[in-house]
Amino acid sequence: MAARLDRPVAPVDFAPIVTQLKFSAGTFYLGTLLPRASVVRRRTIPTGTTIYFRASEPARATLTFQRISFAFNKIRFNAKAGLNRVRFHGRIDARHRLVPGLYRLEVVAVDTAGQPSAVRRVNFRALRKPVPVPRTTRR
Repeated sequence: MAARLDRPVAPVDFAPIVTQLKFSAGTFYLGTLLPRASVVRRRTIPTGTTIYFRASEPARATLTFQRISFAFNKIRFNAKAGLNRVRFHGRIDARHRLVPGLYRLEVVAVDTAGQPSAVRRVNFRALRKPVPVPRTTRR
């Protein structure tokens, strides 16, 4: 029996896929800058890090920062299809920042049809920046 071709076929819309979630540095010092897209400079233990992930299509991405066994904070932004980069120095917004400790980052992308991607997780460590000790001058 032949298939009927006179009926329009609805296109299949798949949920977005988030892959390759990683940090430029998994351990970093907390800084003062707010999250934004940026270029990465490398130091031994950097101040801040860059979060990378790929999205299969444009979507609204939610980055959830959860301290191990504590509450969580979220950052939401529009992700493009392909590689997305977020500069992160430990500040969620102007009023909230992470305290030093172990954290888990979860990334979920939701497309315009409301379909969520699978949750991607990665752990990281945020450190307090060491206070420089003033040098004493010898005579």
